[in-house]
Amino acid sequence: MTIWQEAYRGYQISYQARDSVVRIARPGENEPLDVIEYAAPGEGRSILRIKAKALIDLDRARLR
Repeated sequence: MTIWQEAYRGYQISYQARDSVVRIARPGENEPLDVIEYAAPGEGRSILRIKAKALIDLDRARLR
């Protein structure tokens, strides 16, 4: 079940509560990136958002 979903720089970010996982998809793609961020015990939504956005920035830098 998706708890929250948002877009950042065209990437889609969704947090799946069942697996405590953040999935990130590139613009125009439905499949998530190979990099999936798992929530550590006690991590809240704001920390997961920061981690997801950092992964997106890293992916964008690699594509250049």
